[in-house]
Amino acid sequence: MPSLCYFSPTTGNAWTVMETPSAEFLAAYPWPEDTIEVPLPPSNGGVPQYENGAFSWLPVPPTEHVYLVSKFTIWLRLSEAEAEAVTAAITAQPARLRGLWGAASNVRSDSEFFGTLKAFVTGVLGEGRANEILAPESA
Repeated sequence: MPSLCYFSPTTGNAWTVMETPSAEFLAAYPWPEDTIEVPLPPSNGGVPQYENGAFSWLPVPPTEHVYLVSKFTIWLRLSEAEAEAVTAAITAQPARLRGLWGAASNVRSDSEFFGTLKAFVTGVLGEGRANEILAPESA
């Protein structure tokens, strides 16, 4: 378990070590001259911040949940009337979008295509319904 933490305001890097580095170690692997000892990061991690001579750990930003939704599921979630509206709207889209839609078996939520698809479905069916249709599949 690391017992010491150091931070360099110049580089913005923080690192933990088990014990105070020896002079030999520092000669072989020099640290920036402005390196300071700081408190260990929280157990759930942290983002180092250094402002006006004061150091602190900021909470780690939440990561976006990335998921796949299959086109099969999308079509199952559409009513018959919605499927007709989406089909008609897809045929009016640019060739690239039609090609991506036709080639895909599923859509990844962090892809550029997902954002385009969400905007497209929102335009056809409204935001609430688009969120339902493109929601993660249950396990």
